[in-house]
Amino acid sequence: MVCVYGYLDVKLPAMEEWKTDPWTLTQVDKRFHGAGTASGKGILLCWFHIIEAFKRTNTPLPVNIKFVIESMNHRSSQGLAEFLQTKKLDFFSNVNCIVSCEGEWIGEKYPCIIYGTVGHLVFDIFVEQKDDSDIKADMEAIMNSLYDPIGEEILIPHFNDFVKQITPDEEGVYEAIQEFDIDKIRPSLPKNKQKWDKIKLLMHYWRLPNMHISEDINCSCDKNSKNIIKRQVIVKLVQRQVMDNAYMQFSSFVEETVVKLGIKSKVTCKMISSTRHWSENIRSWNYEAARRATIQTYKEEPSFIREDRPVTSISTLDGTLEKNILVLPLVGNGSKTGEANENIAYRNFFEGTKLLAAYLIQLAQVDDVEKPNI
Repeated sequence: MVCVYGYLDVKLPAMEEWKTDPWTLTQVDKRFHGAGTASGKGILLCWFHIIEAFKRTNTPLPVNIKFVIESMNHRSSQGLAEFLQTKKLDFFSNVNCIVSCEGEWIGEKYPCIIYGTVGHLVFDIFVEQKDDSDIKADMEAIMNSLYDPIGEEILIPHFNDFVKQITPDEEGVYEAIQEFDIDKIRPSLPKNKQKWDKIKLLMHYWRLPNMHISEDINCSCDKNSKNIIKRQVIVKLVQRQVMDNAYMQFSSFVEETVVKLGIKSKVTCKMISSTRHWSENIRSWNYEAARRATIQTYKEEPSFIREDRPVTSISTLDGTLEKNILVLPLVGNGSKTGEANENIAYRNFFEGTKLLAAYLIQLAQVDDVEKPNI
């Protein structure tokens, strides 16, 4: 049994940024334009067309299918975790794997399969003035203790200790990625990255922890006081980093830094959101079926890629159901998924539909001792 995840909602369009009516499907330059064409609704149509094709030709579906379709994807999938938990023992009891078509290819020509996303911890750090303390200087001292922006290094001791070790086999997966020309983007990279090769650059974004600190220092609106300032810190987590441990390391380090530096201001650290990282084994039966289907459809080996962003729906499905999850994007990176002028090329729509049908067929045929009875 394969469970297909999809969604119906779209981001509220900024009408002035669209060249076509986002609410009307429009065909321009061999592309379908409209809100949701490259993501939720467009992808679901591909699935429905597959089922219709099997039905019209009196061909049995090669595997059993269930759908989970939500309408809160662009609101951090609110309520999804609770729904999955309540249905875990009945609706999902016979589900063997999950497939989602979120994301995009790394380029426009060569198909990709996504097998991992990063996690995020988002913190707000408040510094409140006490007596004659310098809140801006204190905030800057804390930020400088957390992160080295030049070397892009997290300065929290032992923060990277549990990151999964990179192997030669994994480097080979990165080397095989097509349509990523580092020479084209090299001039736009920071000086410290301009000499990096493809593998090092991609691993920096996809595979290694990092931290982003907001440049703006904002006054807190809660007390409407200029004596309180705030900065937001986003901590990127990767494979084998435990979210609870990372939270404790971060918050404890901030407390220790305040004491160590003798900061007189009142410092408060609050975690405002978190998203788990996710990763799958590309050698698993589910991914082998997708690889074979990609070769069958596009006559190309797929590139196995990761996302340098958290995907709430995927991490929620993974954390709640603990099933093998395949992310099989259908669109190229020019589709502007979730943005103004969202579109899907004719090629991606029609070949993507064939790809999903081929995936179901390959899923039924793939020969692997680990494959359950689906």
